[in-house]
Amino acid sequence: MSQFFVKPESLKQSGNSLTSSSEKIRSYAAQITSIKDDLDGELSMVRASLESIITDTYTRADKVSALGQGIITIAGLYEAAENSVLSNQSTTDTFTETPGGSKNGTTDVFDCTGMYGGDQRHFKNVDDAFCDWIRQQHPEYANVPNDQLKELLVKFSTVGCNWTAAANIIFAEFYGREDEFKKKFGFDMYENGELNYDKLIADIFLSTQGQFYVGNGDTMGKEALSDSMNNYYRHNPSEFEAKYGFSPLDKNGKLTSAAMKKINAERDKLIKDAKANDGVVHWANDEYGLGTDEFPNRINHYLRDKGINNFKYDSATTYSNNTIEEALNKGKDVIICAKDFSLYDPATGAEVHSGVGVHAMVVTGITADGNYIVSSWGQEFIYKPGSTTYHTAIMDINKG
Repeated sequence: MSQFFVKPESLKQSGNSLTSSSEKIRSYAAQITSIKDDLDGELSMVRASLESIITDTYTRADKVSALGQGIITIAGLYEAAENSVLSNQSTTDTFTETPGGSKNGTTDVFDCTGMYGGDQRHFKNVDDAFCDWIRQQHPEYANVPNDQLKELLVKFSTVGCNWTAAANIIFAEFYGREDEFKKKFGFDMYENGELNYDKLIADIFLSTQGQFYVGNGDTMGKEALSDSMNNYYRHNPSEFEAKYGFSPLDKNGKLTSAAMKKINAERDKLIKDAKANDGVVHWANDEYGLGTDEFPNRINHYLRDKGINNFKYDSATTYSNNTIEEALNKGKDVIICAKDFSLYDPATGAEVHSGVGVHAMVVTGITADGNYIVSSWGQEFIYKPGSTTYHTAIMDINKG
C-alpha cells in the first residue's frame, strides 16, 4: 500500500522563499518605474509600454506572494490535522512511519533545503562547547583537554567520509521519529533547525574508533581487523621489521607471504584473547578512516548498542543501476566508494570537483542518463560511475 506524507517544515520554508521572492519582484517593478519617470523627449514614447510592464510585474509579485502564503497555510493545516490524529490515537495503535531511506527528496536529510547530508570538514573548526559535549557524551574523554580533542577531530575531518555516510543513513531512517532517536542516541535529532550531523558523526566515531568486534552478533570483525593491520604494516614497514626481524614488503611495495603469515597469526591471537573477554579487539594503530569491512563491523555494533538490531549489509564491486534504484524505492540506503574521480553540478552539469581521491558517498538517486545523485560534503552532486567505483553497499536498518 502506498504512503502519503508531507514535510510541513520544508513546505513552510518554500512558502517563505516565495514570499521573499515576491518582494524582489516588487523591487524590480520599482526600478522600472524609476527608469520610466526619467524618460523624456523622443524616449517618452516607450513610457506606455513600461507602464504595462510595471503593472504586469506588480501583478506577478502579488500572485507569487499569494502562492507563498497559501503554501504556508496548507503546511499549518496539515500539521494541525496530523497532531490532532496522533493525539487521538490510543496507546495500542501501530505507528505508521513515513518512507525512510536515502532516496532523494524523501526526508530532510536529502532535500532542497539546508544541508544535503553531513560534512566531515566541519570538524576542522569545532568550538569549546562541542568539546564539552564530547566529554559529557563520552566519559572516557573526561580528562582530555580541548586542544587535544580538536587535534583529534582535525585529523578525522580529512578521512571521515564513511562515518559521515553512516550518520546520513541513520538520520534518513529515523526521519519523523525524533523522540525515538533521542531516546536511543541520547541527544536531539535537530539543533537550530538543522539535523544534528556533527554530533551523530562524532558519536559513531568516538564510540567505535580503534575497536573491532568479534563477539556474538558481530559481523566482519576478522576481515576488518585484517584490513587495518595489513594497511598499518604496509605503511610502517620499519615497525614490522623491528618486531619480526625482516622487511614485510617486496620490491613492488606489497606485503610478502611471509609477512602475511606473521600478521595473520598476530590477528588471530588478538581475536582469541578478545573472545575470551568482552569480544572487542582494541587495535591502537587503526587509522581514523573507515574501511569497507570496518563499516559493517562498527556500524552494526554501534546500532546494536543503541538497541537497533538486524542491520543488513550487502556489498559488491558494483550493482546495476536497476538494483540501486529498486533498493532506494524500497527505503534502503546505498553507499559507494570511489577513487580518482570528478563531481558535477546537478543544475548545470559543470565539473565542480576534479581529482577527488578515495571517498565514500551516499547515493540518493539515478539520473535519466544513468549517473548517480550523491551526497558529499553536505551538498548534492552528480557522480558518473565507471572504473573509479570500487565498492558499493546496500543497507537496511531495522529500527528495533
